[in-house]
Amino acid sequence: MLRSLRSQTELFKLDHNGLTPGYYYNPMGALTNTSAAKVVEQFICTTDVKGVSSTNTTRTAVFSCGPYFMKMPVNPFNDKRDDKLVADFTAEADKSTGWLFKRETCEFRLNWTGTDSQGVNYIDY
Repeated sequence: MLRSLRSQTELFKLDHNGLTPGYYYNPMGALTNTSAAKVVEQFICTTDVKGVSSTNTTRTAVFSCGPYFMKMPVNPFNDKRDDKLVADFTAEADKSTGWLFKRETCEFRLNWTGTDSQGVNYIDY
């Protein structure tokens, strides 16, 4: 699932001239932050090239990008699909959502604490 999230994030960036999910250009042309719910909307609905999301899944002349998923992928550890915007992955991992997303670096990670059988932190996958 992480691979899918990461590859679709790269496709989003290509479709939006380098703009990453979690941002959009407002009507005045200023780069603006979105909420965690809007990040999901940017992936499962259509968007315009400025990153503004619609609530539809059918492309139009204006909303010509996406959708990138029919629904967000499930975190296999907790069966959750939602995301949480974070500044620090390790400090904010709490299993409350499926995914952690750091918009500044455009990274998705599992929202799961602990380590695997090799001693690797799940948050570092």
